Amino acid sequence: MSDGYGKLADFGFSKNLISESKETSTFCGTLLYVAPEIFQKVSYSFPVDYLALGIMIDGMIEGITPFFSLETTIIEQNMINDDECPNTVSSGLPAILKGLLIKDPSKRFGYHDLESSDYYSSQYSLREIEKRASKCPLKMPIRSNPPEVSSSMQPTSITY
Repeated sequence: MSDGYGKLADFGFSKNLISESKETSTFCGTLLYVAPEIFQKVSYSFPVDYLALGIMIDGMIEGITPFFSLETTIIEQNMINDDECPNTVSSGLPAILKGLLIKDPSKRFGYHDLESSDYYSSQYSLREIEKRASKCPLKMPIRSNPPEVSSSMQPTSITY
């Protein structure tokens, strides 16, 4: 992120979809970020990624992902049955985050919803961000020796 533009990567199991009209039914993704439609074994497309983005943003704000549990079956139950904006989500959060966390994929925010939202249309241009044409408001220094990250890392304690 030396240029100020963040990059997301998940080195777990994923699947590439070529176009928005393509769907798949493969169970893949990082468990805490898996959309209800994947758990329910129905065909899905890009909206699963927007839900995962919402979960990630909420986790960064709240310090814990909204449907978190140490038990796999509870994560699935939480994702399918909990409110769309669980109690961990602050009431003052932007509408775009609430839109990303909508469980119904046909109603969930997507690219065009983000682009036309008050938050982005008044402050940022997603097209300029994609082209890296806009100046980043925050640039974080890169450490020369970043810490090692292991996929087997588990939380040792959680403070609420």
